[in-house]
Amino acid sequence: MTELPEKMEDIVKFAIQLEEDGLRMYREFAEKSKDPFGKKTFEGLVEDEQRHAELLRRIYAKCGIEEVERIVAQSRREPVRQRFKTIFELAGEEARRRASADPSDIEAMRIALDFEKRGYNLYNEAQQKAKGQLEKTAFKHLTMMEGQHFELLQETFEYLNDTANWFMKNEGWMFEGGAI
Repeated sequence: MTELPEKMEDIVKFAIQLEEDGLRMYREFAEKSKDPFGKKTFEGLVEDEQRHAELLRRIYAKCGIEEVERIVAQSRREPVRQRFKTIFELAGEEARRRASADPSDIEAMRIALDFEKRGYNLYNEAQQKAKGQLEKTAFKHLTMMEGQHFELLQETFEYLNDTANWFMKNEGWMFEGGAI
């Protein structure tokens, strides 16, 4: 794990860089993804990374707790799981019959999972180190968001890696046919 800087100002700068790196990575993955559901997942993560970077920049500018709470509240109005729910709902019969995902899509998901796990650990540690309410509130929120991103990516990874089993598990497919 990356060593977290000691000073809160340096932690926030480091976190901004992390979010900007994620933003670039997810844009690239979205552009290259051959699977429409993987592409949508990455596009949604681009939006979230932009919000996270904005939140961190405001902390760095010491805008005040009210502004941080406004951004956090705005993010909570549209939970990650709800926003991405339609990605899987739109799958339909065609996606149910599709072949395995392109190996590069699966590898992109693996990289993204690792990235979100590192982000979660960073923000969790930063929350523990934070002295001010502004930083505690923001890092608590970012820890939660990174955890939700990880869960979403894990689900998308499972979908891309084994679509048929994903549908059986998540939609309770029943097998039809004669006696065994």
